[in-house]
Amino acid sequence: MTSASSLAVAPASLPVQAETVPLLPKQMRYLRAQERELLFSGAFGAGKTRVLCWKLVMRASVPGAVELLCRKHNVTLKRTTLRTLLKPDGNLPPVLRPGTYRHNKSEQRIEIIGGGEIMYFGLDDPEKIGSTPATGAGVDEAVELDEADWDALRGRIRVKLDGLPNQLYGACNPGPPTHFLAQRFGLAKGMDAVKDCAAITTCTPENFFLPKDYVHDIGKFVGVQRQRYYEGLWVAAEGLVFPGLLDCFIPHQKAPSGFNVGGVDFGWRNPFCALGGTIYASEGGKPILYIWFEDYASEVPIMEHAVNMNRAFPDGDCVWYCDPEDPEAIRDLRKYECSAKKAYNKIIYSIDAVNALIANDQLFISDMCVHTKEEASVYCYNHEDEKEKPVDKFNHAMSAIRYIASAVKKFKLLEWAA
Repeated sequence: MTSASSLAVAPASLPVQAETVPLLPKQMRYLRAQERELLFSGAFGAGKTRVLCWKLVMRASVPGAVELLCRKHNVTLKRTTLRTLLKPDGNLPPVLRPGTYRHNKSEQRIEIIGGGEIMYFGLDDPEKIGSTPATGAGVDEAVELDEADWDALRGRIRVKLDGLPNQLYGACNPGPPTHFLAQRFGLAKGMDAVKDCAAITTCTPENFFLPKDYVHDIGKFVGVQRQRYYEGLWVAAEGLVFPGLLDCFIPHQKAPSGFNVGGVDFGWRNPFCALGGTIYASEGGKPILYIWFEDYASEVPIMEHAVNMNRAFPDGDCVWYCDPEDPEAIRDLRKYECSAKKAYNKIIYSIDAVNALIANDQLFISDMCVHTKEEASVYCYNHEDEKEKPVDKFNHAMSAIRYIASAVKKFKLLEWAA
């Protein structure tokens, strides 16, 4: 159907859905690049996931190709990347054209008619990554991976096919300069890229198809948020509100029995975020708060969020402390049988409550709460504000965790497990 020489262009015979607008120059460079390891690093609105899916499908259209599609967690892969690949996104059509493939959902395998195949999975399934040789692999939100994950994928890329170079290609938002990807791809200051590794970086204003009001809004970010998510830079976060929060993330595990508590930050265009967890006594008797559930999405009806929350806590025994500025949304959650209450939202009080849990080693968070981890890495103080308030952007999960911690402190919920 195609060969390496035609991978830079999407001919009509390919199962890639025709776009209504041309690709951006850096997206085209990403499609054409032939280095063994490739990274598309971009700010918000850079079209990272979409161009990753384009490259995936174009490579998988070569007969005999076996391309892997991965993300750190299988559940987030299905909710995000797979939707871009197979479902419309607003006015944009799916990347993979309907009628050009067969999809075996139980095996998580997509067969391109007349071409090769795509196998998709999360890196939280060691059996998948350990047993699947391939011609190439695409990794969405590659910044979520650790170096062992990346190296494991490198070891899978060994199936030789004429006209199709082996390639490990990822896409992500920028992270800290200490991240292995920043160092491997020469994105950290003073570092050179490893041989046969190339990074393509982009910033929000470079996407001239974005609405001007969106670009203007993202341009209001300040500090590290602006540097990473508007300018597309790999920089360290200074003045973090919760400097120890990233150390609280652990591999996901089933929560023990205990008292369930959650926090909700409402949003529509801005993301809605619900975090849920369990307070329990550790083996030594120390009370612990373990946050293991995250529901984070924009432009999703509150009924769907309520379904997700009730599915996570089917006995209806989770008390949800919610943004007190939206009483109507609280009433809506109650209508859908969620035990929703107004949160105590004193900013300094709630920040101190979170940091106290961290300092006392009483807070743990599942690494499946990926948006919470993203926000924790950039939630910083606005040093242009005399009152030293946190930056009021990219803080939806951080608000939810503040609501939980406020309730834990104010109502002495840890004593329940003591």
